[in-house]
Amino acid sequence: MGLSFQSYRSTNSMSSHLLLMTDHAAQSQTLTADTVADSTSSNTLQETSLRDSTEATELTQSAAGLRSKSQLDAAQSLQDSDEAAGIETKVHTDTVAADGLSAKIAVEDASYSEEFEKATSE
Repeated sequence: MGLSFQSYRSTNSMSSHLLLMTDHAAQSQTLTADTVADSTSSNTLQETSLRDSTEATELTQSAAGLRSKSQLDAAQSLQDSDEAAGIETKVHTDTVAADGLSAKIAVEDASYSEEFEKATSE
């Protein structure tokens, strides 16, 4: 009887050991599958991050271009304002000169009218 109990114990021990090894193998396969899934997710996130980084760089460059254009437009606007102020000054100067000529013509016309009246009345 001692031999059969020992044989039973040995068989039972081996069965337990095989079950334990099978369980460890299944856990290992699950961990491997999880690792592959995590690696795939990591690669996907890296690709997304790279795309986002590229897009951010493009947006930064676009914003810099727009700032530069805005600065050029502002400078052109200042130049246009200066030119407009110069034109307004010239218009004012010409208006004053025209008013002066009109006054001179009126004085000369009055003088000629007086001379004409004197000449025709004599």
